[in-house]
Order: sequence, then structure tokens, then C-alpha cells
Amino acid sequence: MDVSRYRPFGIMFEKRWIFERGGRPVIYQRYDEFEGLRDSPAHNWRHMTFDPLSTEPVDFTWEREWRIQTESLRFDSSVASIVTPNPEWCEHVARELSVDEDTRIWSYAQITDDLLAEQRREPRWHIVSLSNVA
Repeated sequence: MDVSRYRPFGIMFEKRWIFERGGRPVIYQRYDEFEGLRDSPAHNWRHMTFDPLSTEPVDFTWEREWRIQTESLRFDSSVASIVTPNPEWCEHVARELSVDEDTRIWSYAQITDDLLAEQRREPRWHIVSLSNVA
């Protein structure tokens, strides 16, 4: 049985946007080299063990991971895309988000007029299939 900690759903950002907020690529190095970063909070959060020569090799460089040191990250559909496992899920997520947005706008229309409520409509999310992401 093939088990993975990863799921075929996610959020995708442009690297530039993450970089502007302090995000950086992970530093891949042997664990014993982490000692040099341990006392450097400015960089130790970026460490990822990399030791392809050990008796139990560790190599996650294929992930090309980026990290950002923050308690929270506010974003919206203008800077992020939703990643799904296949085109069918793209359609399903798009339908669900559309229903949610219609319900939200209907709620606003209960306290104001329809035209003002429609002005509160948020841009649609860009939804991509994992099979189309390089």
C-alpha cells in the first residue's frame, strides 16, 4: 500500500509574492550542519535535513520547498490558485465556490438592494488540475 503525507489538493502562489512577504527556499543540508543555524533564528526555520550518503538516505530536494515564518498569511483569489487532483475536481470545487458566493450575495441582498449586494461579489478563484501543474 502506497501511503503519502501529501494530498492532491493545495494552494499555489507565485514565488515572487511569497518572497515579498519574507518567504524563502528551504536550506537543504546535513543535520550536523544545522548546528550553524540553531542559534540563528533568522534562518533556522528554513533548515531541512539533506543527507543522501547516509545509511538511511534523506533527500527531499524534489519538493523544492519554500517556507514563510509567520503566524498567519492573508491571501485571496488575486494571488493564489486552488490545486485539485484532476479536471473533475476542478469543476466540483468551482461549483461549490459558486454556490457559496451566491449564498453570500443573497445574504447581503437581504439587508440592501440587489445591485449593492452584487458589488460585493468577489473575483472567482483560479482552479487548476494537478495533472496540469508543472
